[in-house]
Amino acid sequence: MSDQIKNTPDYGTPEAVLAAVELMQQPERIRASNRALINSLMNGRRPYTDEEVAENQIQINVNWGEGSKILQDANRQVNNALLHKGNFVTCTLLAGKTEKRYDRSAKFTANLNRALKRGKSGKKYLYLLKNRNASLVLHGIGVLMWPNNFDWMPKFIPLEDFLIPTGTLQDLTNLTHFAVNLYLTPYELMKMTHGNSEKAKESGWDLEVVRKILSAYGKLNKNNDQYNWVDRPEEMVNIWKQNQVVADSDAVPKVHLIAWYYRSESGGSENEEHWYRKICLKEVASAEGVDKLSISEKFVFDGGKREFASSVDSITSIQYGDCNLVPPQTYHSTRGLGEAIFATIECMNRLRCQWMQHVFENMLMLIRVQNPTDRDRPKVFNLRPYGVVEQGVEIIPQQERHQIDPRLVESAMAESRQLMSESSASFVQDVDSGTSKEQTLGEAQIRLQSANKMVSSMLDMMYALEMFKDEEIVRRFLLPNSDDPDVVEFRKRCKKDEIPDELMVAEFWQVDSDRVLGGGDQALAQQESTALFQNKAAFDQSSQRTIDRMWVSTITRNPALGELLVPNQPPTVTAGTMAADEVFPNLMLGVEVGMREGIERQEYVAKLIEKMSSVIDRISQTDEVGTQQDVIGLGMVSQHIEQNLQFMSQNPENKEFVTAAGKEVGRLMNMVKAFAQRQQEAASQQQQDPEAEAKAQATAQAAQQKQQINEASFEQKFQQREAEFSQKMQIANAGFVADITMLQAKAKAEIEALFKKTEAEIESMKKKAKAAPAQPKAD
Repeated sequence: MSDQIKNTPDYGTPEAVLAAVELMQQPERIRASNRALINSLMNGRRPYTDEEVAENQIQINVNWGEGSKILQDANRQVNNALLHKGNFVTCTLLAGKTEKRYDRSAKFTANLNRALKRGKSGKKYLYLLKNRNASLVLHGIGVLMWPNNFDWMPKFIPLEDFLIPTGTLQDLTNLTHFAVNLYLTPYELMKMTHGNSEKAKESGWDLEVVRKILSAYGKLNKNNDQYNWVDRPEEMVNIWKQNQVVADSDAVPKVHLIAWYYRSESGGSENEEHWYRKICLKEVASAEGVDKLSISEKFVFDGGKREFASSVDSITSIQYGDCNLVPPQTYHSTRGLGEAIFATIECMNRLRCQWMQHVFENMLMLIRVQNPTDRDRPKVFNLRPYGVVEQGVEIIPQQERHQIDPRLVESAMAESRQLMSESSASFVQDVDSGTSKEQTLGEAQIRLQSANKMVSSMLDMMYALEMFKDEEIVRRFLLPNSDDPDVVEFRKRCKKDEIPDELMVAEFWQVDSDRVLGGGDQALAQQESTALFQNKAAFDQSSQRTIDRMWVSTITRNPALGELLVPNQPPTVTAGTMAADEVFPNLMLGVEVGMREGIERQEYVAKLIEKMSSVIDRISQTDEVGTQQDVIGLGMVSQHIEQNLQFMSQNPENKEFVTAAGKEVGRLMNMVKAFAQRQQEAASQQQQDPEAEAKAQATAQAAQQKQQINEASFEQKFQQREAEFSQKMQIANAGFVADITMLQAKAKAEIEALFKKTEAEIESMKKKAKAAPAQPKAD
């Protein structure tokens, strides 16, 4: 594939690149010298030079560190705002199944922040951003760059090494080319090119030239002439600060390369960007036994017509903390806090030195002698409790000595503090005014809020720019063929969390940079979080949990503890639950409802089952019967749920949910059937339905008419049968009378015979009694 790489007509030789770089390097040397003055003052440079001290007999020459104190406060606030937060970024999924978006977004965000905050990469990224923020506060600009088109972690670029044309706007829309000084150790260069030599050669590295460079620098045991002091005076100041005197003793030798980036519009529209890169040697180290390398021989890296990036935002991320208000706001017109307070700090240091020297002078005892011979004679004889000075020696009294008006000095110092406070108000919220007046709580809150307005306006811009950097980082994490170890591990975790590969596309994710309360100021953050906590009753339940977690995190300054004590929960109100709330009343009225699309269907079905269960519980707790409309409505809800479950069953992933939901609906419908049966039983006892009552009345009338007809027919038949029976009775009576007469005569005859028999027996018994002998009486 390397044979397909052809040089573009732009900057075809290293000489052309170096000539273009030199045009940007010349004005940059002046800017670099100004930045070096700021750096040295904030690093502790004394206000007077050694020549000034000797010439003016200056005794107090001290940098009082007020500028460093202001910068430390500003750095602390910016770091609190951009670094010390629970997550660097929050990602929201915009595609895929709606019911799974929240869960997938939470897992994606957790996996991403794990790479950004944990392990070696997290530590490296933290210090990378700290360096960027320090440059941002001091000089108003912090530059990060990606060394290739696949690694997610950028590199911090010092301002003296970022060469950009004069007049470039802050948004880089008119940028057509720029260069970056690369100072690589031989190990870094070898790792960059020989870690995967085939891939490096294919991308554009000339490995033969690289080997010559590594061979030459491998013979150096120390860094000879490591730095170009003309182009990089800030680095000289930094080295001097570290080593005080010896500036070049143990530093590792570095290869000085220049990376050249340029934009080509050939074959594209004005809105399309095509960025290309070339790298060549800029300076060559020389030492005993080392052959001189030719910087104009070949490019170390030549991407040819292979596009390095489709946007400048994929190459560099520039953060601004601009104190400049003059439009147009260009890159080189940006002013940081260091330049804003430089003159005031310099003046304050000199004023304090003069004032302190005056104090020391007033602490000395000045003696006046009358003649030269008395100069060596001044003695004090201690005659306790008195002291005696010899004649000719006189102590100069206080009123005759030179006096400085202390009010004038205090006024000048207060004025300087005020200027420093106003100049740094965009970064820090307060600089001591030098007064000892105690403020009331109201005054302190008003001053805190007023200062925060200035700070928060700058931080709003920082957060906006931070989002573009985070979007590029997320895009690189989503590159499918990246061999970055962190990216590979991240994709493994996402796959384990069941995030489909088709959703691992940058366009499907919304990236937001997390913000902290108070704009990085802890006192204001606690005040804001406490105000929210005290008024959380005005918010819904999900928002109350967020406020609780925010309050714990802010008060303890520990986001992890806030997450532990008040963990995140999925939102209870989703598109599915909202749709269920809408359709349930219609279903209960017996109105048929169609299938809903684009909702979390599991939550939709679960919510309908929940509402169905609540209605059944209400009926069970009252009369256990309900109304006929309740039965009809619950039946409609059941049918609608079954339709959705049938649709969901087409996806095997929903099998467990469909089975469980179907069983629950069956259980609920058994209870509904019991209600219907009780209603039928109650209807048989008491007609409450008007329609049924009318029907029953009609039935009753028909039955009454039928009964009347039957009664008339029965009466007729009864009369006929009665006549027949009367005739039969008459016949029977005639026979019965004859029988009775006969029976009566027979009975009379029998009775008379029996009577006669009885009378005869009685007469017989009387006769026997008379004929029997008399019995003797007892004594």
